[in-house]
Amino acid sequence: MHEFGDCSVIMGYVDGLKAWKKAVATLGPRFVMGMEEAVGVTMDGLGPTATPFPAPPTAIFLVSIPYPYTGSLSSLRIQAEQWTNGEQRATPQRAVAAEEALDEAQLVTGTLEIEAARHMRYEFLEVLIRLAIKKYLDGTPKWGGAEAKVALERLINESIKPNVAGECMHHRDNWRRDRMYNREVDNCLSSHKHALEGIFHFYKSPGHKLQKRMSLETFVKFAHDSRLLTKVGCSLHVVEICFVMSKLLVIDEIKDNHRWITLTFMDFLESICRLAEFISPPEEQDLRRAGYDEAAPTYNYFKETDAGMEPLIERRLSSGALDTPKSRPLDVKINQIIEVILHMLAKTHQQATPAKVIAYFHKNAKKAPKKKAVNIMAAVVATQKMKKSLFGAKDSGAGSSKNATAPSKSKSKAAWSKLKEK
Repeated sequence: MHEFGDCSVIMGYVDGLKAWKKAVATLGPRFVMGMEEAVGVTMDGLGPTATPFPAPPTAIFLVSIPYPYTGSLSSLRIQAEQWTNGEQRATPQRAVAAEEALDEAQLVTGTLEIEAARHMRYEFLEVLIRLAIKKYLDGTPKWGGAEAKVALERLINESIKPNVAGECMHHRDNWRRDRMYNREVDNCLSSHKHALEGIFHFYKSPGHKLQKRMSLETFVKFAHDSRLLTKVGCSLHVVEICFVMSKLLVIDEIKDNHRWITLTFMDFLESICRLAEFISPPEEQDLRRAGYDEAAPTYNYFKETDAGMEPLIERRLSSGALDTPKSRPLDVKINQIIEVILHMLAKTHQQATPAKVIAYFHKNAKKAPKKKAVNIMAAVVATQKMKKSLFGAKDSGAGSSKNATAPSKSKSKAAWSKLKEK
């Protein structure tokens, strides 16, 4: 239809219709009117009342959220209540500040209300079609598929594309080809494979629940324990975007929903690469000139800024953005971010060194048992033996079936039990 980078990424900004109705019931029509003004349409059954609050420029799609939404209905409610009560103007800067203030509370309480109130892709596309019809064809006596198509084109070109964030127009495969699929990144990830496997297996199965894949909640927990959600790291929204963009396979999201909303180990490796690209830490030579001359300068930079030191903001205002030219190879950034991750996880889990925390992860990780390999020939031989014990060997000549004696029930049970054991 349109060359959006990824429908799932755009969905990162869009809450489900059920949550939208809950928010409307809680917040009242003023919130609704602000969203309507941003998109230029009106919801049925929700008439105008008071003067609308100033809507943020990227508030789109009507059923959506204040900019930039991180996935929690509670944060949507708090931000919108502040705006509707006039406590703060809905500028993007204030929205970001509100988002960052809520990150820690969401993680501590464990209330990441992400899955229950989200649209699936086909539902999201239906929302866009309904919005286009409402905005451009409402009141038209007769319209068909051709008119709806034109209306959808206008909605996308006039209302959506000019307002969505850069990652919504980002093609994940282009980034993979241009930045990640090269020998240097492969060598970098291979050198850290043992450590990353330990992290993945430890965090994918929290509370000793046996799981083969990593959910968004556990991925956010990993990012939080690694102290990546800081002023020199990234926001919770970026962590979610990296999670979504890192999925390699597009599958049936209804039939295999669990696989659709979780990461494999290979997906997890890509998510580390994307986090490194988004965070884009300062170069080591810049850190050493600034006084971080220890063995792990990037980690010490993150640790001290987390403790209150001012970050080196003069060099990377937009170096982590998707649409800006990159001056450094990705493998250099990955090495720096993995350095931070391992040292911070060692501190979080009270281990003396990164090597010890890796050993701790491998020791305490809950790994799914491997399925036993099936020996086809052994199974065939066992089946033949069972048939022979049940029905007897075939005799040559006529009347052999009459002469064959039927096996007793005890022999039949014994044969079946032997087959099951094998």
